[in-house]
Amino acid sequence: MAYDEIIRTSRRKPLVDPESAGVKVAHGVTEVERILPHRPPVRYVDGITRVDLEHQSLVGYRDIAADDPVFAGHFPDVPLYPGTYQLESIGQMGVCLSWFLRNERTDVPVDAQPTAVRALKIHHAQFLRPVPPGVRATMAVKLLEQDDFGAVVAGQFLLDGKITAFSVGELYFPND
Repeated sequence: MAYDEIIRTSRRKPLVDPESAGVKVAHGVTEVERILPHRPPVRYVDGITRVDLEHQSLVGYRDIAADDPVFAGHFPDVPLYPGTYQLESIGQMGVCLSWFLRNERTDVPVDAQPTAVRALKIHHAQFLRPVPPGVRATMAVKLLEQDDFGAVVAGQFLLDGKITAFSVGELYFPND
């Protein structure tokens, strides 16, 4: 599948409406860690606010602490949240979206188990605006393709409704 159209449009407008997409949920770190195999310091999803099974999309957030050690070196005089962390955050949201779609539900049961997953490929990435310390970033992801072996997900990292990063990435499910 060619991703040219989504790449062209998704750097300018949101993939989904973060305020009205799907079902409003309040999944915090506890629920996220039931479905996502990552743990601190590399868990970059802090919460999920919207699950849309019909349109195969998800909205969540990442709280970027002002005292995060990454800012000491990136960059000391002008601290910016690294683009690679934004991509990883989007990828982790894609893993969460895949879990909801594969389980066909919007809740996260107490006995939920994370899906074994690996990043396979980044088809496209763009960094459009800087992300400073001490902010809550919204993340939106949308499924483009999925089969038994993997998924392709488009995602955005946003501050105050403005897109700071956009990517199209591919996930691989090694146990399927």
